[in-house]
Amino acid sequence: MTIIVPVPIAPLPVAPYIGDPEFDAHADAHVAALTPHREQVNAISEATYQNALDARDSATSANEAASAAAAIEAQTAILASTAAQAVGAQMWQPHPMFYGSGAVVWSPSNGQVYRARNVNSGVDPADDLAQEFWWLIGAALSPPIVFVTADTVARPGMHYVFLAPATLFLPFPGGLRDTVLITDLSMSSEAIVDPGDGKIRGQSGPMRLNVPRLKFQLVNSGNSGNGKGWI
Repeated sequence: MTIIVPVPIAPLPVAPYIGDPEFDAHADAHVAALTPHREQVNAISEATYQNALDARDSATSANEAASAAAAIEAQTAILASTAAQAVGAQMWQPHPMFYGSGAVVWSPSNGQVYRARNVNSGVDPADDLAQEFWWLIGAALSPPIVFVTADTVARPGMHYVFLAPATLFLPFPGGLRDTVLITDLSMSSEAIVDPGDGKIRGQSGPMRLNVPRLKFQLVNSGNSGNGKGWI
């Protein structure tokens, strides 16, 4: 960012005053100096404004770069966790009806780990983009991952990863000690978690996720009486 250094304002000549023996000369000099004085004030104002614009643009660029780096870092962390903890998962083999519900495998197409949703899991997990047969998981014992790109109703025991601005609706009233894991990779500050008629950490109404790469878990503590709802 280029800093514009303003030119210092020159002092005005002595102003005339009643009884001034050189009133005319002082008045002429003072009036003549007003125009350049105004121009100098305007120049400083313009320099200040331009510096502010440049600072804003630099801050915006820095924030965008930080957000992009945060998204990459968070995604890398998920993939690293997957690779590190996936020891023991079998490579997926193309045999229909081969895997029972809950079986954990890794796909030879992308190396990521998946959990079977039902016994009819003969499709490569990497090709199951609709997650009809397989759940993408972070590790063998991690909760299934659901990518949120549109408004979604949450289910307990799942890991919801925002990839776009959307609203995740929490179950109400939900079961006591139900858990929901949430990660925001949308980098939008517009991902929303809505408890419906319940609460989140004692507060009613939706919670907006405005911290990049935010990851947290909510546990249902109950909404009756002085219950704080999801905490």
